[in-house]
Amino acid sequence: MSNTACPPPLPARRSRNLALLIVGILLLVFCVLGGGAYYGFRCLVSALGGGGAFSMDAYQCGKNIDELALIKEEWVTAHDGKAGDVIPPADLAAVTAELGGRLACPLDSKHSLQTSYEIGPIGTDPRCKCQALHEQKRDEKKKK
Repeated sequence: MSNTACPPPLPARRSRNLALLIVGILLLVFCVLGGGAYYGFRCLVSALGGGGAFSMDAYQCGKNIDELALIKEEWVTAHDGKAGDVIPPADLAAVTAELGGRLACPLDSKHSLQTSYEIGPIGTDPRCKCQALHEQKRDEKKKK
């Protein structure tokens, strides 16, 4: 048989101290991880909206631009479009009518697709024509 002997059990006081040490280390690790998660969350919020500079108008405008990009992709698929093609105004008007005219920048005083966004040819991203107003509003919020 094997002659390997097991070490004798630790005395009760030493094993209790070891258990407390392990618990203390675990608490320290959880505190460090929790602080790191909090710091990471603060950095994310800061990067996304500058803390208090978040704007629902800019968020809605971004969603509208994403929607327009999807409309362009669907048009390319349906009409076998190529880079540089321009969506005909009639097709764009039909899609806009289906959406109930909700694709307008919230900062655009005329609230229409034509005055809010530059659709551009296929292969380019749609752009907001009110970008200067968005930046002005963001600067005003940062000053507060």
